[in-house]
Amino acid sequence: MGYEEDQSRLRMVLMLEEARVGDPSKLDYIKKTLNSREELAEGDKQYIEDTSSELKRILEHQTMVDWAANFINNLKEKHDKKSYSVSELQHILEKEKNKYKMNKKFNERVSTKIKEVTEQERRLDWTFDLISKLKQAKVGDGYRLDQIERYLKVGTPIDDKDRHYLMEHQKHLKKVSELKNKAAWSLDAVRKIREAEIGHLRRLESIRRTIDKGEPISESDQRYLDAKYEKLRHMLDAHNRIEWTKRTIERLSEFGMGDKERLAKIKKLLDEEVTLSEDETGYIRKQHRLVQQAQSYKRKLEAVVDLVDKLQENEVGDYQRLEEIRQTIEERKHIPESEISYLKEKYRMLDIITKSTQNLHKTDAAQTDAIDYVSVLNGLNESITKSEEPKVTVSKQYF
Repeated sequence: MGYEEDQSRLRMVLMLEEARVGDPSKLDYIKKTLNSREELAEGDKQYIEDTSSELKRILEHQTMVDWAANFINNLKEKHDKKSYSVSELQHILEKEKNKYKMNKKFNERVSTKIKEVTEQERRLDWTFDLISKLKQAKVGDGYRLDQIERYLKVGTPIDDKDRHYLMEHQKHLKKVSELKNKAAWSLDAVRKIREAEIGHLRRLESIRRTIDKGEPISESDQRYLDAKYEKLRHMLDAHNRIEWTKRTIERLSEFGMGDKERLAKIKKLLDEEVTLSEDETGYIRKQHRLVQQAQSYKRKLEAVVDLVDKLQENEVGDYQRLEEIRQTIEERKHIPESEISYLKEKYRMLDIITKSTQNLHKTDAAQTDAIDYVSVLNGLNESITKSEEPKVTVSKQYF
């Protein structure tokens, strides 16, 4: 029924385009959607219905106008009279009413017949399309499908057996399509984790070949396919978790963090595809959080070193004193509060100089780095303490 409705909507869209009623771009989008057999949005369905009603009103109005003009012209030709009064036209129209009543039932029968023919054409188009898909997918008896198609082409109605045969194979075709999708997805998943599990590839390929031939697969194969489909989904999730764990171990090694022997043991277990215990998984997560914290503290130290560079470049403060502060930071030693206050004072001076320069050159201040140096300096000794182990020279290579 869905296909028939789509075909009906497609014909209506073509009619609306021909009559130039509605938004051309929207109608073209709806037409492409219908031709690609995609599900039409509810809003688009309502748009077709509303625009069709508008076309109907236009046609009814045009029909009335054409009929009135034709009626007047016929009167002029028949009675050789160029103009009529309103009362004369009313009198003539009263006579026409009786004629309309005589033909009203006939018109209704014609309209009903047209609807029946249109509906029959839709069913035929849908049936021809179904037969074509069944043959393409090699579902059903090719000879019988050809015979049904010949009957329909010459206008011979098909019996209930043939109709039932088509409907049953339509269901089978839908099921085959679903199985093909599952098999294709499963094959793709197997290829991605080939190193982890390769033993089931041949059986899946055998099932796929059977389906491609249009032959039914056994209940055993179907159960196997369904089970394998779900299993592979879980395997891919597990595969992604393993890759994340390996990357975390690499980062811990780069930062010199964690128990080297324990991390090496965990990596070996992963390479051997051994499931990690909750204890080992918890340990990795904890170390991952520590890496993130270490990165945060190192970024703060980098910010302070960067501030020292800017102060020296702009000749704000004593160069040698600033150099000693830099050296203390790199050695991860405690910075006296007097030196931190010194940095804050020189930062404020640098900030004033920078803003004056920006105003002078009309530079957008929003383009500069938005670093809260005061906050960073307040937590400078905490950052040094937290980043003491492991000792890593302050460098931007990790950021």
